[in-house]
Parts: sequence; C-alpha cells; structure tokens
Amino acid sequence: MSYVSTGLRGPRPAHVRDLAGFSFTCWTVVSWAGMKSGRAHWNCWCDCGTRMPVAHAALMHEVSKSCGKTKECTQVVPSYAQSHSTEFVNHVGREYGDLTVLRHQGIVGNHHYWQCRCSCGSLVSKSSGYLTGQARPSCGHETKLDGSIFSRFEQQKEDDYVMMSLWLAILRENKGRVCERWLTSFENFRADVGKQPSPRHRLSLVDWSGDWSGFNCVWTEKDMDVRSRKK
Repeated sequence: MSYVSTGLRGPRPAHVRDLAGFSFTCWTVVSWAGMKSGRAHWNCWCDCGTRMPVAHAALMHEVSKSCGKTKECTQVVPSYAQSHSTEFVNHVGREYGDLTVLRHQGIVGNHHYWQCRCSCGSLVSKSSGYLTGQARPSCGHETKLDGSIFSRFEQQKEDDYVMMSLWLAILRENKGRVCERWLTSFENFRADVGKQPSPRHRLSLVDWSGDWSGFNCVWTEKDMDVRSRKK
C-alpha cells in the first residue's frame, strides 16, 4: 500500500502513544508515518478506502474524522461534543483496569459506548460510565474461571496469614539465630520453606544447635517433632 508522505520522516518518539490498530470515527490507524514540523503522523485508512497520513493530535481530538473525499465521508456523525449536552471525552487509546479502548461505537440512550480489548484478549463493548466508574474495569473474565475464584482468594489470604505469623514468631523467639536472608524479607522465608503441608505440620530444625534457615529447616508432623527433640 502507498501513502502520500511528503516530508514525513523519523521513528516514533517514546512519548508518542502507539495508535496502530485503533479507530477514530472513519479513520483506522495502520502504521507509523513519521514526524513533520514537530507533529506526529500516522498512516490511516478511511472507511471509503482512501489512504493518507493523519496527524496524531487531529485523531485524538477529532479534528479529522474522515478524508472527506466522498459523500459518505462527509456525512459522518457530528461532533460528539455538539451532539451531547455534556463535554465529550475521547477514550480511544486509554487504559482502564484490564481494558484498552480501541474505538468509539456510538451513542445509545445518551450513553457513549466503546469497543475495548481486555487483558485476556476478549473484545467487549462498555459505556463511558462503566470505564470511569469502576475500580478495575474488565470483561468479567475473573468471574468466569470456574466459579471458585473467591474461595481460592480467601484460602490464599488464610495461608499468607499463617505463614506470616510463623515467620514473626521465629524472628521474635530466636533472636541471633535467624539467617540474614529471613531477617530481611518475608518473601525469602516463604520461598525457602514453601507452603505448610497441613495443619498437623510444623517447621522444625534439622540441627537444633544450628540457625533458622532454609538449609536447616523441614516440615514435620507435630508428634514426630516432639519425639525427635526428646532423643
């Protein structure tokens, strides 16, 4: 494909957001075009088939909605700011939680709807109110896994509490006998000893005259641990 690109040159600056694949009214961004007079430009396709570079700012602020070369292109929807009583906010290219906004789909019942891609790969349609009003917008994939994600989350919190309590107890009761790696990080402690196999297991020293460290600890059942210490 060819584009009229007179005077456009150079790679995309790091501060210019990558718009490739996004749609803005009748424009679909295909690739980076270059810089000209300090302004970023993108190679775009109009819905009528016209290919031409369009300025980054013109896309983001809807200064350019189409190529305007055909009747269909000149009859695009009016400016959203003019067609709505409240100020229009262009969400294309923005990220909200797990969603990245790809294109504006239209107005339904005075609400703007947007096509979004979720971090899981799904395409969904969401309103402006949903995007800006939710703590972490998504397609809902976290509730589709197997119906038990909440119970697994609660179990994980309980396991973390047990391990954290054990770590603090070891630090408190064995001053001077805990390795530097455990003293500096709970994550190091958890990585070294792993998950408690069962409520009947406790963390024991292999050599009771040694220090508390990943090389000198093992999970044992409580009654077995008591017998080993009496020997």
